[in-house]
Amino acid sequence: MLKKLQDFLLDYSIVVFLTIFVNIILRIGEYWYINSVKLEAIPFSVLYSRSINYDTLFIVLFSLVGLIPFGALAFVQLNFTKFLVRFVFLFLQLCWLLLTGYFLINNALLSSAVFEFSLMEIVNIIFSEFSMNRITLLFSGGIILLIFFFLLIKSKKWKHDRSAYWIIGTYVIISIVSVVNRKHTFKPITFFENYNHFLVGNSKPVFLIKTYSENLNFDLLESREEIKKEVLKLNSLYADKHFLSTDFPLINDSEYQNVLQSYFAECNEKPNIVIIVSESLSASFSGSNCATKKSLTPFVDSIIANGLSWTNFFPMLNVLMACYPIY
Repeated sequence: MLKKLQDFLLDYSIVVFLTIFVNIILRIGEYWYINSVKLEAIPFSVLYSRSINYDTLFIVLFSLVGLIPFGALAFVQLNFTKFLVRFVFLFLQLCWLLLTGYFLINNALLSSAVFEFSLMEIVNIIFSEFSMNRITLLFSGGIILLIFFFLLIKSKKWKHDRSAYWIIGTYVIISIVSVVNRKHTFKPITFFENYNHFLVGNSKPVFLIKTYSENLNFDLLESREEIKKEVLKLNSLYADKHFLSTDFPLINDSEYQNVLQSYFAECNEKPNIVIIVSESLSASFSGSNCATKKSLTPFVDSIIANGLSWTNFFPMLNVLMACYPIY
């Protein structure tokens, strides 16, 4: 029985370490993609001191949740338990790849809002977002998943030598450290330099779980005093304006400057102005550079040439959130 327990702990520890190793590769690829393709300046310190640390902490804590039930099952059927452990961690890595792909495509962490859609709606959204750039991401993720699968298969042939005790001992040590630091799996925006670092630094599965279990939203990530501080920082960028209240950061009594007048032609008749508000209508579905085969808004596209349009527009809500434009 002791031999079977040692065999299970060694195999389980190896699978956990392989998951951590492959996730580090995934994080390095994500870091390279952001800095090279998206041309965003993310310090390397965010990668090695936060991203990898928080992910490793989550993986170890995740493994501890399954350690007792898997261990009990190993006494009954060891080989089946090894197969089941590999399947669970392979599925975890697949979910991690999907969360990373979603982040790199949409510049946002996936929250519990995904559960508001049906399975068919999710499938339609995924396929409508396809482009060569995104297919490349999926292809790269598939390669990482295949590497992980290959390592899992090869790890079953690990021989029981003296290194087994070192592997199991190391797993026990990092498990104890992880349990002590279990409250540090997620950090609010105030812990990071800006909103971009918050997105890259935090662990994606932890964010998804917290938004589901704790109904987490961005309004709760900063205290009222912290928000006031950020509003004052934003107001300081416009020294020529007198802002009336931090509760309404855009209201000021400064003289209005009509910067759009030169774009309009004066006429005697009242203009017919129609305001169209569409939530979450991005360039993926509209315009000449959409990801779909044809633009879903041909009429809106047709009036762009006869009016005013902005190809780069950031919602003020996101700017006020941390006084930094998101990428």
